Amino acid sequence: MSNPTTAWFNNKQTQDATANLGLYCKFNNGQSVYLVRQGKFNVFTPSITYYQPTDSAVVEVRHDAVNGNPNITYLGIGDDYQNDAMRFSAMITSSHKFQGQAIITQLINRQEYLYALFGNIPLGTGGTNDLDTSEIYSQASLTNNPQYPSFIPRDQLDFFDSPGIGLSYASLTPYLVASWTAWASCNDHFNTYFRFKPAGDADNIYVTLGRVDWDWHGSAAYIGGFPSDPYPLSNWQVTGTGTGAPAFHQLNDFPIWPAVFNP
Repeated sequence: MSNPTTAWFNNKQTQDATANLGLYCKFNNGQSVYLVRQGKFNVFTPSITYYQPTDSAVVEVRHDAVNGNPNITYLGIGDDYQNDAMRFSAMITSSHKFQGQAIITQLINRQEYLYALFGNIPLGTGGTNDLDTSEIYSQASLTNNPQYPSFIPRDQLDFFDSPGIGLSYASLTPYLVASWTAWASCNDHFNTYFRFKPAGDADNIYVTLGRVDWDWHGSAAYIGGFPSDPYPLSNWQVTGTGTGAPAFHQLNDFPIWPAVFNP
């Protein structure tokens, strides 16, 4: 007369696990029966191998010639041509039975301040871990080679990021008032998730294989003349910089975010 069955899931790799079902059935004629069933199931989890490059990220003032913004000055990781950026990789290897898609999803918690003509302006995510731009930060396909179907699907996810903040607003103060100084600061914390979704069913979802936590911080003060010219990098003094070494954690937590952040 009713169907009280609830959904369940197992997020640990296991072999020959037992699933139990107890079902109480009541019929319109007043009769009832209790059915007990058992079944075996296996759970396969792709393996993840994390790679950390030897070079470290550097906080500096830059332009953005690569992305088409050469006239804007930034404080962040990396130089004009994306050297000294944050980089790491992971090799995702699946069972030969399970092809699929691997992606990177990143959350950002940003504390940003601009001290300008209107005072100390707080910006950023307001203390929450927001989705950094979009759910798919980068992706890779794990597929069998048709010529060698016995080969295990694997592919490498390469991560690259050079976050930063624009310094245009901070430079407005000395442009208008010669006796005022201006500065900007940023403190970013990132949670970078490696995730996998098996192919074959539209209802399949991405599950987490591991997460990398990293951060950077720094401040830049305008030290140029009046009126201000924010373009020369020598007009900015960078202080209090640092980067947190990426820390890899093998876990299966889902990334959760309250909003999308578009820096």
